[in-house]
Amino acid sequence: MTAPAATPAALPARVPASTVRAMRRFHALDQVGLASAFQVSVRTVIRWEQRGVDPALLPQDVPARDPKWREKLLFWMLERYRATGSPDNRQEV
Repeated sequence: MTAPAATPAALPARVPASTVRAMRRFHALDQVGLASAFQVSVRTVIRWEQRGVDPALLPQDVPARDPKWREKLLFWMLERYRATGSPDNRQEV
């Protein structure tokens, strides 16, 4: 049985930098891979890992079918990371 989708009240206002880094490692992505997934620059990912990210401030893709796809992807990745309940024990390459 899968966990229900997060309700708007349960969504974080700001994702801490340490969580962004741990979430990226959990999904086995390097900074380039995460930047590619979100279609942002690597510098943006580095900034997220230093300062955190505010989901409401993610760039919106107006011509896309769903302009808030980046926000939804972030929340999906966070839910998958948090659902495991296991710490990340991998070493940074």
